[in-house]
Amino acid sequence: FGGWTTLGTSAELWQYFANNWELISDSTTSGPQERESATLVAFDSTQNNVSTIALLFGGRDGIILFFNDLWSFNLTANTWELIIPESTDNPIARWGHTAVKYGDSGMVIYGGFDANFNSLNDIWLWNQTILEWKRLAESDSYIPAGRGFHAATLVNNSMVINGGVSNITKFANNTATVFSDTWRFDFDKGYWIFVTNDFSSSVTDKYNYKIKKRVNKFKITSNQDSLFGHAATTVGN
Repeated sequence: FGGWTTLGTSAELWQYFANNWELISDSTTSGPQERESATLVAFDSTQNNVSTIALLFGGRDGIILFFNDLWSFNLTANTWELIIPESTDNPIARWGHTAVKYGDSGMVIYGGFDANFNSLNDIWLWNQTILEWKRLAESDSYIPAGRGFHAATLVNNSMVINGGVSNITKFANNTATVFSDTWRFDFDKGYWIFVTNDFSSSVTDKYNYKIKKRVNKFKITSNQDSLFGHAATTVGN
């Protein structure tokens, strides 16, 4: 969904199926506004007789607008619906965050940047059954530094995050911070666990070179290989 095109941000939603890409929605009159750096998570849901849905959260229009709206796309009927949370304490507008599916009816978002480009480190659970947000970790607990454009994936009953960037407005004077650390949020225990500050030993030399090349492009000094704007997924059990 969305992203940048040569004409600006997009509101197109594409589906890849049977070795083909198909445009399934491109309307902003009955769906979300054009945006980039949003998240989209698909899962099965029996609520309101919807068999399969995708949840779109946040993002920005690339100019002046920043979003914290939540949209549901019915993948059977190809229709959008704006969701109004029942909760009153909800995540603020953000972009560059991550989202992962959790359980049968949950979505977890973490981090990103607010409308003033500040780095966020809050973590929220959306419950599609009761239509409520819940903040999962208190601000004074042991948590990762605020960041955006990190990678996240679900491993067993934990969400693992890696890398990312903060102070994103400081690229011009080469003082942005790019991370190499890895953390996991344990949903059973309800808190963050620090995993490692250096993932370079677990990747190939060729991949390390690509990482270093990108870091050097921004003239960022680091003792570890640092990375942002990447992706992650879980393979196997």
